[in-house]
Amino acid sequence: MKHIIKSKDNSLLKTTDSLREVANDVAARTNSAIETGINNLKASNGTPMDNLHGAAKTTATLKNIGKESAANGGMNEGMNTILLNTKANSIIQTLDLVEKELIIPKSIESGLDGDE
Repeated sequence: MKHIIKSKDNSLLKTTDSLREVANDVAARTNSAIETGINNLKASNGTPMDNLHGAAKTTATLKNIGKESAANGGMNEGMNTILLNTKANSIIQTLDLVEKELIIPKSIESGLDGDE
């Protein structure tokens, strides 16, 4: 069953199918970046990850996920990648609930009956 979601000003109409497609794409891309970053054997400065511990290892892992050197803000990009992954997976889980009709958010209810 497709649900239509409208913005308050009716400028944007999306079906849950198109939202799921975008969320799945974002989740796949960010999952890949996270996996690649975690499995990287060296920090951006060339230090073997096995030689790092605690905060240094966490920072190096985030920079690897962000695919950037320290000078280019890799740690921030790593955190943003993880956050984006969490958002995409939350959207997917919410759509699962909506499509099973366990919940129907107000935005969908109003979009289905034409009310604002």
